[in-house]
Amino acid sequence: MYAIALTQFLWLNFAPIETAVRHQLGIDVFKVGLLTSIFPILSIILSAPVGTLLDAKGFRFTVSLGVIIMGVSVLLRLKYHSYAWLFAGQFGISVAQPFILNSVSKFASVWFDKDESVIANGLGSMAMFIGMIAAMVITPVLVAGKGLGYSLYVYAGITLLGSILFLLLGKDNPSLSSSLKEEEKEYKGLDAYKSIFGMKDMLLLIAIMFIGIGFFNGLMTWMDELLSQNGFSTVQTGTIGGVIIGGGILGALAIPLLSDVLKRRKPFLIIATLLGGSVIYPFLDARSMTSAMVLGAVIGFFVISLLPIILQMTTEIVGERLTGTATGLLMLIGSVGAVVVIYLMEWIKNVTNSFRNSIWLMMAFFVAALVLSILIKETHPDRGK
Repeated sequence: MYAIALTQFLWLNFAPIETAVRHQLGIDVFKVGLLTSIFPILSIILSAPVGTLLDAKGFRFTVSLGVIIMGVSVLLRLKYHSYAWLFAGQFGISVAQPFILNSVSKFASVWFDKDESVIANGLGSMAMFIGMIAAMVITPVLVAGKGLGYSLYVYAGITLLGSILFLLLGKDNPSLSSSLKEEEKEYKGLDAYKSIFGMKDMLLLIAIMFIGIGFFNGLMTWMDELLSQNGFSTVQTGTIGGVIIGGGILGALAIPLLSDVLKRRKPFLIIATLLGGSVIYPFLDARSMTSAMVLGAVIGFFVISLLPIILQMTTEIVGERLTGTATGLLMLIGSVGAVVVIYLMEWIKNVTNSFRNSIWLMMAFFVAALVLSILIKETHPDRGK
């Protein structure tokens, strides 16, 4: 959870201070946005190979590679006066992210039984949101008080600590069944992908992930630009972003528990996409801090916190054996969605001279996600009982 939180923290730590970074380094909107958007771009390239590595080599081997790359890359950012070095550090961390982040569902499936795996996915997702909320809330305050350089040195320290702790303490499940170990040795990537692409419900889930990750990345990447037009300051924007993710943290605990109690996954997809499409316009049109925080919390609780449900549905659709590969594919398509939405929003801004017109794009995506959620079948093992 610590390593997962770090990947999200380092990804989003520039999002709430884009304006300040742009002025301090004398760079344009594209370059400062690239410090954040490089993560989904690299995830597109790396998610599928990392998923294959997870199923072939296991959880600890894959995550260890990630924390080593992350620990080295965070040091490059210390030469922050040069955009080239700052970007090089972000590039390296974005390479590391899939090795760590995509391991959540594989970890849950090999360390926990079926009654606990959805909660394990929830805790892994919660760690993601903790890292996000820390980036959105702490960074603008710390940079305003101590400066960008001080912040990056502090972040390097906590990242190196996390990398070392995982390398010392992280391990594979010693009671992993011998049959699964044999399957890892006999793993064939091409056959795995053929099997996954033949599953209709998995393809529907991948499409929902495309929309969900695209929405979240677009919203968080351009949060400062979107809300500044309503009169919110950078610190207020960071606070609102933190509230959104705080809602996600609560949802990541509550929704998996409720899902298991009700023995249903599908209704939560439908509710989330319906609410997301309904709330996004009033949220981005909010003028008061209170209304923005309340609506942001609703978005976070119902939409962003669905990740553990989607990860659990993936395992239930493809089976434990192919969880790593399927999750890698899921993250790959989700990252494509992130890149598409981020740059579509920027294109809309350039054409119309306003980020606000992106609201209609987001609402259209949610309508599509609602239709897909209705079409997908229930995946809970006890759905027929």
